Amino acid sequence: MPSEGRAAERGFRGIAYRATHPDYEDLDRTIEFSSRYPGRFNPFGYGAVYVALERGTAIAELKRRAEKLGRELKAFAPRALLTLDVALRQVLDLSDATVRAEWDISLDDLRTEYDYERCHEVAQVARRDGYEGIRFPSATGEGVNLAIFYDQLHTGSYVVVQASEELDLDRNG
Repeated sequence: MPSEGRAAERGFRGIAYRATHPDYEDLDRTIEFSSRYPGRFNPFGYGAVYVALERGTAIAELKRRAEKLGRELKAFAPRALLTLDVALRQVLDLSDATVRAEWDISLDDLRTEYDYERCHEVAQVARRDGYEGIRFPSATGEGVNLAIFYDQLHTGSYVVVQASEELDLDRNG
């Protein structure tokens, strides 16, 4: 795995979406909370804000989570869909097959539901090397996600909530 992975480095500038409980519209609170609950790219003690690059992917991720937990989507109400303006200077792009090969991580590693060990190893190296996030294919099989290391944004980088709308989980389910 490259420790200087500059070939893997890209910036990101654009709109992203996050389906979340309204209590977690505050990204500072999200990063603090997520550091206590490991996820794909945030081992215990490290937070990440997970977003989708497409609105439909954010909703599909929420549906996938409900299915994984054996619950109906409407059981997750209330949910807000955040629209975020994102500018990051240094992102590890695991949506690129060449970059995945350089970092020795497979699509199976990125889509696993239970064993995040390889993703955690990559995230720890990426954090150490100054990456602000990791771009990766959605485990839903469609779309792209971004795990943002909100606590280590570079000067000039930002993540700003532009809008929040209540998700109608009856209609989206």
